[in-house]
Amino acid sequence: MQRKYSLRKPADYQRVRSTGALHQHGLVALYVRRADDGPRVGFTVGRRFGSAVRRNRVRRRLREAVRQFLPELASGWELLFVARSGVEQAGFGAIILAVERCLLKSGVLVRAPNRGTSAANGTDRHISGSEHGC
Repeated sequence: MQRKYSLRKPADYQRVRSTGALHQHGLVALYVRRADDGPRVGFTVGRRFGSAVRRNRVRRRLREAVRQFLPELASGWELLFVARSGVEQAGFGAIILAVERCLLKSGVLVRAPNRGTSAANGTDRHISGSEHGC
């Protein structure tokens, strides 16, 4: 993910978490806040997930799931994704689905739900019902 799309300072994370609206799914929580520029995205994975290796793996998977939606995000938003219990064991498809649902609920995703191939990046986002654990 390019640096211009990232929340970088601890103050940015705190501002989004304290003043942003919360949208939750079983695997991730999303705080959204209006901003002048953006979209800018940050990721938080708590120490309860274990060692730094495990936390970084969860963070990488979340970052990749969000990266697939970057071209479809509305500008003028700051987003903070917080990993929740179960995301470490979840399949990547389930993580993509959780991210998509949070983005749709928040109104930041500027397209209709699409379960097939994304025209923006050519990836197949079809998710079977048993994978997402809802």
